[in-house]
Amino acid sequence: MSRTRVMRWVMVLLVLVFATVLVWEMIAARQAGGFGP
Repeated sequence: MSRTRVMRWVMVLLVLVFATVLVWEMIAARQAGGFGP
């Protein structure tokens, strides 16, 4: 694999992990009766 493709996949994985953690934190806060609509 070329270097640019590896870098692109690493960025995609980082974004996916970040989005998953963000959603997980929102769900946990909502279940705990914290802030949120």
